[in-house]
Amino acid sequence: RKATGGLFLVKGKVKKIVHFQAGQPRYIMSNVLAECLGRVLVAQKLISHEECEASVARMKAEKRQQGAILIELGLISPHNLRFGLEQQLQTKLFDIFHWEEGDFELRADSPLPKDVLSLDLSNAQIILAGVRRTYSDGRLAAELTPVWEAHLAASDDPTLRFQHLNLAPEEHALVKLIDGTRTGKQVLDAALPILSARDAASLLYALQVTGIIE
Repeated sequence: RKATGGLFLVKGKVKKIVHFQAGQPRYIMSNVLAECLGRVLVAQKLISHEECEASVARMKAEKRQQGAILIELGLISPHNLRFGLEQQLQTKLFDIFHWEEGDFELRADSPLPKDVLSLDLSNAQIILAGVRRTYSDGRLAAELTPVWEAHLAASDDPTLRFQHLNLAPEEHALVKLIDGTRTGKQVLDAALPILSARDAASLLYALQVTGIIE
């Protein structure tokens, strides 16, 4: 739909908003404490727990952004802060791929916040990375059941077929196997000498759900 707006997601007490711009996820808001900037920086070992707590106390007292305070205190470089912000966005977004239930609503009246770091990944890249990071082998196998015996080919729609994925050479080799003559099972079997079973299954599923193949 190339939609612009906020995708509101709720699962129990967890609430997230994925801000879309022309169909692309750009920014994610979350109420999960572990996904706040300081916690992500600690997890990435860019700051210590004590430094995080000190910056949080000052942030609350001065009502300023934590990143600016960390730089001011000399605890992190602008480069590492940007890296941490990128990791925070990805942490918030890819957690959603764990969800197998929840409620959602797309609101066109929820604009992208100003002056924020935007996510710079294509939808296809996001889906492939999300599947790889979060899907269990059992969940992958269940999702691939519909294509197991179906013959697979590249989509006739160029807007779907040529989505950006940034694949490695061995992953491109799997894509080349999808020429209309092989079933999903045959593609996976043929790819096993060059890819692990999990990597091959994740890629095949991502190609299917993005519409790159049909």
